[in-house]
Amino acid sequence: MLNIWRPYPIFKPKKDGWYLCTCSDGAGTYYSRVMLLHYTQWSDTWVNLERMRVFRGYKVYISCRAPVDDNLVMEDNECKRYDVVAWKKVPRKCLWAKEYEK
Repeated sequence: MLNIWRPYPIFKPKKDGWYLCTCSDGAGTYYSRVMLLHYTQWSDTWVNLERMRVFRGYKVYISCRAPVDDNLVMEDNECKRYDVVAWKKVPRKCLWAKEYEK
């Protein structure tokens, strides 16, 4: 199977995992943007797990508000993506590529 871009509402991934996705609204810039997102087939959602780890690992508060538990934010609109237009598998590393040397 070729690793080509597939339109999301028409074709959905068959397995849970990481995929390269084209999002129509990339971080509020109103331009398309390619992101690495995790797809869950059971709930049919695209999630930015790297961004979710920030909210799980640190206490994030609403800006310009007092740091009390009422102003604590658990996630924002960039964590779960509803604007995915197309997706494709993450490319595998080439066998003949050299390892990065420090």
